[in-house]
Amino acid sequence: AKRLKGCLRENDIISRQGGDEFSIIIENIIDDCAIEKIPSKILQVIQQPIILNKMKFTISTSIGMSLYPEHGINAEGLMMKADQAMYLAKEKGKNTYQVYHTGMTSSISRKMILEQGLHSALKDNELFLHYQPIINIKTNKIMGFETLVRWNHPTYGLVSPAEFIPVAEDAGL
Repeated sequence: AKRLKGCLRENDIISRQGGDEFSIIIENIIDDCAIEKIPSKILQVIQQPIILNKMKFTISTSIGMSLYPEHGINAEGLMMKADQAMYLAKEKGKNTYQVYHTGMTSSISRKMILEQGLHSALKDNELFLHYQPIINIKTNKIMGFETLVRWNHPTYGLVSPAEFIPVAEDAGL
């Protein structure tokens, strides 16, 4: 957060959305060059190693941007479009930024849609536990149970854990 704040002007607004996700509102951008300079500066600053207990850590960053009024006139629409741009930046390999463009919505992959859905899946009771018996094949008796998480997605129905667990792990969820 300190590094991000150091990249901004005094009147710009930064907000932590949760986990490792931040939103930044930048007003009064005078020219198109500034639109390119801001995310480039953020990427450069965030990529600098962090030293903790004599260990070096580096962080990758994916930035999605939307512009008012070109991409929307309300905060919700602008946030949604910036989010879509961020997912495309992530898909391109991280440590990059993407400005929203018309038609981007249709290029969002299933992985990005699942990642977006996972943010609300727990709150919306879409995740549930499934108990699978462990059976001794010699005695044909139940020895125990394996507990598995399943996701009943509102659009896709049951999503395989083999598909959504890696998406959740990649997103830090």
